[in-house]
Amino acid sequence: MHKPNHLLIILIALLNICSLSSAVAQLPLSEYNQAYNYNPLALTNFHHFVYRDKQNLRVYLNIRYRSENSVMEDSELSYFFVNSLNSLDKSNTEKLNNSHFVGHETLNNHFTIPLSPKVDTGDIMVIKMATYDKNFTFYHCIPLEEAVDFLPMDGTQPFWGMTDNFIPEKAFQISTADPNAKVTVRHWKDPFLPSLPPMSKTSPPKELATEDKTFDSGATIPIKAMGTYFISLNPDQKEGWIFMKQDKYYPKIKKVEDLAPPLRYISTNDEYKALLVTNDRRKAFEEFWLSNSRSPKRAKSTIKRYYNQVEFANTFFTTYKEGWKTDRGMVYIVFGKPDEVYLHPKDEIWVYGRGEEEQVRFVFEKNTEHYKNGLFMLKRAKKYQDVWFRQVDLWRKGLKGI
Repeated sequence: MHKPNHLLIILIALLNICSLSSAVAQLPLSEYNQAYNYNPLALTNFHHFVYRDKQNLRVYLNIRYRSENSVMEDSELSYFFVNSLNSLDKSNTEKLNNSHFVGHETLNNHFTIPLSPKVDTGDIMVIKMATYDKNFTFYHCIPLEEAVDFLPMDGTQPFWGMTDNFIPEKAFQISTADPNAKVTVRHWKDPFLPSLPPMSKTSPPKELATEDKTFDSGATIPIKAMGTYFISLNPDQKEGWIFMKQDKYYPKIKKVEDLAPPLRYISTNDEYKALLVTNDRRKAFEEFWLSNSRSPKRAKSTIKRYYNQVEFANTFFTTYKEGWKTDRGMVYIVFGKPDEVYLHPKDEIWVYGRGEEEQVRFVFEKNTEHYKNGLFMLKRAKKYQDVWFRQVDLWRKGLKGI
């Protein structure tokens, strides 16, 4: 009987690993798990703004990198273009270098990336970040169809708040490719409602009153009142920048009057109404948690976990309304961060549960009816009822996330 050739076995194993790595490298972006985008402890988060200057595109990229170093010191950054998230073609990769790097401020790393006029404006630009220690590789997708014909400015410099969907600032300027263009600023001062649970029937959003003001290119635009803003040169075409003016504490919840509304998802109708109309909001808030968790220590730790989730939802999902009020924010708060996230051309899929665990899948469909860049709406279904109430019950008893 022949002895096994250990060297041959090792070589075969290595060949199999190499083949597997090659296959993984050829996966379309829609098959990569991108759950790190919604992990508050992730090494990095990406934000962007796409400006169309006449015929050319310019991408403003902010990479929030949790390190004392700049992201350029620790990582290799590159970009390529695909015509769809389902595409396998990742050719023509170009590196980001010091000519693109604007600067490093606290955790923020700013880049300006001018694109060739030959780039197809219907493509998706993909940023790839690979740390030099090879431990992490991140992808960030930028649909170039998001481009707008104006650029928010802070004096002579780009206003980097444009890469966020919430700002505390009171004023900035808008520069346009056409100096004669008029800038429309639409404001909703009344708040939008929180999302309905995933097993509810979808109801059309309530139409809220708006106020439009028009400004010349380059004029200073005051952002004084709280609420939702939409800046556009063509508001009827739903193309522009949507954001919220928030207080200096946002995305955190700091004010007593702001504590009760996010409890909508784990309170009964009667409890919620009582929390909103009480004369002593702090007392009612404390009694809600104590009566359910039945332990001051457990109540305290649960409150911290719950409002951490609210903060993270605000950070990741704020658009035309606070992140906690959105469909994705609601699911994120109640279920926690997803184990798997897959981005598709027309939807985003979240998966909870790994291996042999019971898996729960949520599908968020991209709706462009009101906003060209799209708002993600949950595909609701009765099947979510049992798993939803199980999660709510865990929160109410102070057992979720421990």
